Amino acid sequence: MPAQEFIEPQVVHVVHGDGDTEIRLADLQPQQNALVLRQVSMSDEGEVTFGGSATITLSSIGSVDLVGQGVQLRPQAKLGQSAKDAPVLMELRFEGTELARRWAEVMDSCKAKPKPGGVGGKATASAPKWDEEGKNAAFILKKLIVQQEEQVKLLEALNARKAEQLLACQERLEGALTMLQQGQMAYEVQQKVLDAQQQQLEALKAKAGAAGAGASSSSAAAAAATAA
Repeated sequence: MPAQEFIEPQVVHVVHGDGDTEIRLADLQPQQNALVLRQVSMSDEGEVTFGGSATITLSSIGSVDLVGQGVQLRPQAKLGQSAKDAPVLMELRFEGTELARRWAEVMDSCKAKPKPGGVGGKATASAPKWDEEGKNAAFILKKLIVQQEEQVKLLEALNARKAEQLLACQERLEGALTMLQQGQMAYEVQQKVLDAQQQQLEALKAKAGAAGAGASSSSAAAAAATAA
């Protein structure tokens, strides 16, 4: 099966080497040579929520084995051992054997090819030194997954905090704009009052001027009559 084939993400049971079982959304990304495991949970109302994620580089996996409805991931075997002798790091359990087989084929095509000097699935002298029962390998892998998930949570928290800060800045800006608009409205009202008062003053001046001119005319006419 081509490594570039798209496989739809699946909700699987992840069984770690120490026996712990978790539910994860498995997303196989052949182009990135990666397996992404995302936390998934369901509320009492049936709402599905997703949490942090961990990425496993498939080239670091020694072997991919199909076991019924499960796919077992193993590290590189110790020198002198076959790939089957390596401990199981984790097992992905699917809903059907056919689905598990398709995933196993794609993951197997993505993992690293044996280095020169490796024979029959055996690792070279530079292979990682796992303990006999695989406890160290399983513990390290599980710890790395937890660390990656915590890093994702931290980044999400930082992004949420930035979003809150941006929202607060936006609210302050909107408040300032609202105050500016209110000030402009008050200025317009005051300007209208001043314009009305100015018009009244001009009218009073014009009336006073007309009254003064009438009084002067009356005085001149009276003086002319007296002289006659």
